[in-house]
Amino acid sequence: MRVLIVHFRSAPPTAAQGQCIDVDPQDSAGTDGVSLEMAKRRALLEEMGHDVAVCSAYDWAEFPVPALEFDSEGATSVVRDLFGASMDDCAGESELKAEFDS
Repeated sequence: MRVLIVHFRSAPPTAAQGQCIDVDPQDSAGTDGVSLEMAKRRALLEEMGHDVAVCSAYDWAEFPVPALEFDSEGATSVVRDLFGASMDDCAGESELKAEFDS
């Protein structure tokens, strides 16, 4: 079976996966709970004989999608308007919804 794991963050490949990537020590990539769980599940699925790939915002993912990066200005702006005290980046709900949808 072919499995694709999708998450905005992912752990970099390890030496056991055939390569090791230097990661900026200021970046939390791969240290959050979901990324750690993804790595465990990937290993388990591969041990079972499945072909597993990862889709995330990082270049080291088999399917990188930079727009998934949660720390991008666009994502930060939407989060700020959704959860902040006021909407500073969008003129109203319809503009915020359009920004979120894009």
